[in-house]
Amino acid sequence: MIRHLPDHLVNQIAAGEVVERPAAIVKELVENAIDAGAGTVTVRLRDAGKTSIEVRDDGQGILPDQMRLAVQRHATSKLPDGDLSAITTRGFRGEALPSIASVTDFTLTSRTAQAETAWSINNASGLWSEPKPVAGQKGTLVRADHLFRTTPARLKFLRSDTAERTAIKQAMAALGLSAPQVSLDLLEDGKRLLSLETAPEARLAKLMSADFVNSHTYYEHKRGDMAVQVWAGMPTLNRATGAGITLLVNDRPIEDKRLMGVVRAAYRDFVPKGRFPTLIAHVRLPSAQVDVNVHPAKTEVRFRDPAAASAALMGALRGALDKAQPQTAAPLAQAAMARFTSQMPSAAQSNLAFQSQAPLASTPMLREADAPSLETPRTDQPLGTPLALLHKTYILSQTEAGFCLIDMHAAHERLTYERLKAQMAAGPIPRQTLLIPEIVPLKPEQKQTLLEANLASLGLVLDSFDGDNLAIQEVPILLAEKANWPELLSDLADVFAEDTGENELEARLNEALARLACYTSVRSGRALTLPEMDALLRQMEADPRSAQCNHGRPTSVTMSLGQLATLFERA
Repeated sequence: MIRHLPDHLVNQIAAGEVVERPAAIVKELVENAIDAGAGTVTVRLRDAGKTSIEVRDDGQGILPDQMRLAVQRHATSKLPDGDLSAITTRGFRGEALPSIASVTDFTLTSRTAQAETAWSINNASGLWSEPKPVAGQKGTLVRADHLFRTTPARLKFLRSDTAERTAIKQAMAALGLSAPQVSLDLLEDGKRLLSLETAPEARLAKLMSADFVNSHTYYEHKRGDMAVQVWAGMPTLNRATGAGITLLVNDRPIEDKRLMGVVRAAYRDFVPKGRFPTLIAHVRLPSAQVDVNVHPAKTEVRFRDPAAASAALMGALRGALDKAQPQTAAPLAQAAMARFTSQMPSAAQSNLAFQSQAPLASTPMLREADAPSLETPRTDQPLGTPLALLHKTYILSQTEAGFCLIDMHAAHERLTYERLKAQMAAGPIPRQTLLIPEIVPLKPEQKQTLLEANLASLGLVLDSFDGDNLAIQEVPILLAEKANWPELLSDLADVFAEDTGENELEARLNEALARLACYTSVRSGRALTLPEMDALLRQMEADPRSAQCNHGRPTSVTMSLGQLATLFERA
């Protein structure tokens, strides 16, 4: 027999979609407060929200004759014209309050600016009381006690207090990034867990770390009706998970696999494999071009033109990464300074190998720039003037603000990689024929993979040779250095044999180019001349992507005169 479900059961079913855990309640209630025009929102917890959640705001409040209506399903003030294609608020379904009330002891207290007193209703008796006057300030106070009192079995699915508390803080942090104009406070049993003032830098420092404030780039990008703002952390500020990535769409924190894929693709050449960048990306577009009514918790959206949204975000991220001139994150210099300080007793045993008389190296790329006279250090360039080569690996350069150490192999590797990518984009990479083909022994499956990969577009022409050998007939002109071909071809075979599941040809080709650049760049232990070092630094300054090597490691570390003075206890 088909029958209508009673209202209390309907609300509990809806609560199963909306109220998964205490963090979901906090999110819904704070979003309501923001929609009500609040400037300050305070959240108080007991037992990580399991015993009590209280949200107070100074918004516009609710009229007493509408309070009973506010806690009924599908009753809302946020769709005045009933147009689902023009949603500009965080909430719109009218399900949050009745869903939360169906699984808690719920009290709603509110006062408008014109009212002489506040009014309150509750469902403590299992039925909604009539509004009654109480003492209270302007705004709304919502209190939800005894979570899942009507469905106690669901309490068993909650995690530890620490995990639930962390989830609440993460929800508050996401809302704090999406509503920077609202002050947010989170307290538990009188202890302040989070306090977000409206000062932008202070809020970023609390939510994204002080390192992010000092090591990020802001960039705006427009594409048609879409505008994207990104606060992109330097690639060296990478993390083991994607927890440091915040995606917003029209002030709404969201989770989107496609946009997350765009972020990964944009940073693929800059962060180590398996690591994630740290950033905030805010996509703004007309409400008619995005459907926010696709998930009960409103954490997902659907774009009318998902390809355009992805392209807009990619344009913003690439612009931010290109805008950041060759530099490394500030924490690197601080970490280096700490290491120097801890090793001060042995610092006197310096090992500077000045290379003014070193033989001229044979790398055409490094000789392309006409180096000026280096007799007098020139500090007007961002990376300064090279003075010495330390341990035939690190270039010591004097800058206007202090000094810089450059990993010559990592820097040259990135520059070579970027040139190979540019050449491939313009057409087949120019090749040169080897006078004597290089014969490389491989495993049978590796040989077959490389022959099927057709590496001519990468500047490599390979032919089958006797047995499991391959003959290298042609190589990219840019790669004049003799590579370790057995290792290089073995790595390339692994790249093209790997099933990434993404079916991204460009990603595979770029990884192959990165391997080529790594194996054929200037190696540690080779003595560069000062003019060659200078040429390398100037090329780094001309390429905004040179701050990291192809593996995501930094290519340089800068230390200021102030940090040097601290090392030697100078005033």
